[in-house]
Amino acid sequence: MARAWVTLALLGMMWNMCGMSASAQEQQPVVQTQNLQIQGKIVSTAPDHFVVQTSDNKQISVYVNPQSKFTMNNKAVSYADLKAGTSISAGYVMQGDKYYANTVVVAPAQAAPVQPAPGQAPQVKPAPQVLPAPQVQPPSPAPGQTQQNLQLQGRITKTGADFFVVQTPDNKQVTVYINPQTKFMLNNQAVLFSQLTVGTNISTQYIVQGDRFIASNVILTPAQAPPGPQPVPGQPLPPPKPGEGKLVQGEIVRVVGQDQVVIRTQDGKEVIIYLNPQTQYQSGQFSTMQPGVPIGVYYDVRDRRFLARRILFGPRR
Repeated sequence: MARAWVTLALLGMMWNMCGMSASAQEQQPVVQTQNLQIQGKIVSTAPDHFVVQTSDNKQISVYVNPQSKFTMNNKAVSYADLKAGTSISAGYVMQGDKYYANTVVVAPAQAAPVQPAPGQAPQVKPAPQVLPAPQVQPPSPAPGQTQQNLQLQGRITKTGADFFVVQTPDNKQVTVYINPQTKFMLNNQAVLFSQLTVGTNISTQYIVQGDRFIASNVILTPAQAPPGPQPVPGQPLPPPKPGEGKLVQGEIVRVVGQDQVVIRTQDGKEVIIYLNPQTQYQSGQFSTMQPGVPIGVYYDVRDRRFLARRILFGPRR
């Protein structure tokens, strides 16, 4: 009888061990990948996700949850503001095979351009001056704190094996570190970290880990044209060189957003000049464009727009 009880006890222990092993195999942790980025244009939306078309024409479904945050112009907005055609930049994590957004930055809508009559320079109605958005300066994180999707702009003053130093517009020196996931872009094309040389203007997106700023995306500004002649009020510039487009010269009336400047020519006409990442600035930069500054623009006409190729600044009168 005693031997039978021992046999039953051993069988019971074996049964419990098998059950515990099966339970442990079923409870596998969900692997999440953090600090990923996606940019593109909204194609469609649904109650719990939206579809993004990336720059390489891939369509990706990104899901939202109560923790997802949405901002536009540094202000909180709602998920309902994500419409088809809206440009966004999102930080997300992977849960299983799904993308879950934690932060979504909505790009402001661009105003419709004023179309000129055939053969006439484009005209604009007086509008309030729109100044460039203020630069976001790096915060001072608390020990052990992590912050994501922050922005920094400035000029490279030093580079190292795994970092670069940026001088901001208010002359602060900020050290930004890189890792294998950091991406570098110039004219919408991927480049290497070695192209961040001293004097290069950059705009970077970064996160704060502990007391370090870790870059996720770095956008290089195209190099400026070498020094040359500057426009002087009342004095014409040299005619365009072959392949340099056409020339318009005058005085800045106002700056509209980040991609338009209105100038008044010497015969009193107002002309809208459109800017793009390929526009070269000589004797100044975008922030130099202020009302009253003499300016000369070599431009091309495309889709009835004046697209600036090279901009020269002169001293105020």
